[in-house]
Amino acid sequence: MPRQAYLLLFPCVAILVVRLCLSFRFPVPWPDETGFLAPAFKLATTGSLFDPGLNPDRIVLWMPPGYMVVLAAVFRLAGYSFAVARWVSSLCCLGSLAVVGVLACEVATGWRRWLMFGAVAAAFLCPQMLADSNFARMEMLFCLVILLSMAAMRAGRPYVSASFLAFAGLVHFNAVYFVPAVALAFACEVWRCRGLPRAGRWDWLAMGAAGLAVGLYGVLIAFNWQGFVTDIKFQFAFKAAVSGMDQDHPAWVILLGLFASVPAFLGPARAWVPALFGLAFLVTVNQGHELWYDYGLPLGFLLILLGVLSVPAGKMRWAGVWPAGVAACVLAASVHINPTLRPLLPGWSALNRPVFAPAELGKVHTFVAGLHPGDRVDFGWSGLEPFFFGDFAASGAQWLMIRHSVTQVFPFRPSGWRVRCDSSVLPHYLFIFDIDYPRVGADSGCAVIKK
Repeated sequence: MPRQAYLLLFPCVAILVVRLCLSFRFPVPWPDETGFLAPAFKLATTGSLFDPGLNPDRIVLWMPPGYMVVLAAVFRLAGYSFAVARWVSSLCCLGSLAVVGVLACEVATGWRRWLMFGAVAAAFLCPQMLADSNFARMEMLFCLVILLSMAAMRAGRPYVSASFLAFAGLVHFNAVYFVPAVALAFACEVWRCRGLPRAGRWDWLAMGAAGLAVGLYGVLIAFNWQGFVTDIKFQFAFKAAVSGMDQDHPAWVILLGLFASVPAFLGPARAWVPALFGLAFLVTVNQGHELWYDYGLPLGFLLILLGVLSVPAGKMRWAGVWPAGVAACVLAASVHINPTLRPLLPGWSALNRPVFAPAELGKVHTFVAGLHPGDRVDFGWSGLEPFFFGDFAASGAQWLMIRHSVTQVFPFRPSGWRVRCDSSVLPHYLFIFDIDYPRVGADSGCAVIKK
């Protein structure tokens, strides 16, 4: 291992500090996490993705089920807890760092190696990456699978790369942005081999596993077609609404990425691959309009740098200036902070201050444990439900969303109880839907309100 690789210890330590010391302080519990952990918990405990808390009538298919299936497998092995779910993201982030670190060892020497590893450290130390590493969403699993697809393509295994891309599509619909990258890289392999590359045993195994997984997803959609259409319409409508409000992801970033990739595209074919994937990450950030995709901004420029440094210095004009310029883009993207993320950033006091005191959550645990089958409880728009999934399963009571479904607002569903937990560290934009029992951002703890 080159000595420059020790720079990667800094992001490794940071990822672990965020998970172990900041726990649920950065980021704070988020409503999105409920939508992904609820079906994963049900799959682990009942064998079905159906959770009436998300929709009383059917399975919710607003996202592919790959992340939920992985979480369910982890819950079966390690037991369920909210913390375990966040650990999955932390480990996937460390795995992504390892993949990029291995590739960095192959392409850079001398001062260029210092530049490459410094850029890797910067990209994985950025606030967006650290937030996603401690968040129960699928971004870090998706990132890891996409990077494995890139590594396979770079190693001359296009069939394995395409299979990883198929798995990525079962984790997140954003895989569609990487289809052109894989298709172009695959075409390069076909041109290099003067025909379709020969498939070996591992290629057939990978393609078979991916085909089986995609086929099972197709069966799930077929048996829930009307619900799938409803949920996908919601996704498109939601993305269309937020795209008009998003001012933080300008299109010129993609143009900058294209310009930065020029030496890679003028170099050998193996330099194209990371540059193509890097551009796909930039497109994802620009088109996704989602806070949790912003890790792709520094990562995209980092992969472009990987492609540029894959070109031998003697075959590239401005061999010193151009990589340094791309590394500067990585650094600039790493220090940029999405305005929505800014209120979530913790201060030093957060190291010993939880969002909610354990005693306050303990009161809710005791309350839920004492409920009876058929009792219905809502938590507003707080994202706290995953703390109590086990308690609800044991008591037979039901948590629910006050709206009809995670993808349908009306008709509202009545509940007998509201659990309202407030804290001064919660960003105020999480309170916008607290109409009936509003939170104000005060350290008042948790209250159980009978309706």
